[in-house]
Amino acid sequence: MRKLLFISLYFITYLSVNAQTKIDVGGFAGGSFYLGDINTSRLFYSTKIAGGALYRYNFNPRYALRGSIIYGNLSGNDKDFSNQYQQLRNQSFNTPLVDVTFQAEFNFLPYIVASDKNTYSSYILSGVTYFMVPNTNTPHQIAIPLGMGFKFNIKHNWAAGVEWSFRKTFTDDIDGLDGKSFYMDTHKQTGFVNNKDWYSFCGIFLTYMIFNEEMKCAAYGEKKK
Repeated sequence: MRKLLFISLYFITYLSVNAQTKIDVGGFAGGSFYLGDINTSRLFYSTKIAGGALYRYNFNPRYALRGSIIYGNLSGNDKDFSNQYQQLRNQSFNTPLVDVTFQAEFNFLPYIVASDKNTYSSYILSGVTYFMVPNTNTPHQIAIPLGMGFKFNIKHNWAAGVEWSFRKTFTDDIDGLDGKSFYMDTHKQTGFVNNKDWYSFCGIFLTYMIFNEEMKCAAYGEKKK
């Protein structure tokens, strides 16, 4: 964890020194929920409050790289579902969540913060995530973020947006049901051993461009007069 924080601080410091005109910082607020052996398909099930901070480096109006740290909570309870086996299994979990993500963003439209033109765009994202779920047998894990969003300028150097993303994990232990143990009365597995857990964030963000300088897009540069 200390190494990850050191690398993150070095990365942020390097970008700040070398590219101050392309940086915006801000906060994220929304909700988090989980998909796994207890909740197999219900979106926004047991959604908990989530929030954090983000730091974005804009390479040009099409591409950006963002680092973020988000705090949330994940939970599930078999009693919330009518499935007969889940009622018999009667398992539940609740764990805090710390998510550190570096993601690349591709804007479908040329977008420049604090500009009078190119003022909005939808985007897709992917990258790498390190997350901690303390109340599990494997608290430190890696995941792949996948998602989409919409960002737009508000006024001067301020911008905002909405984002919905999922984290594809490589563990089946967030809910404590790894599928390797069996329920004594039925001799059935407690979970699906080949199905990995997912979790999701959905919310809004507000950012401020630290130093503003309009960037030209390589594919959509200024037209010659």
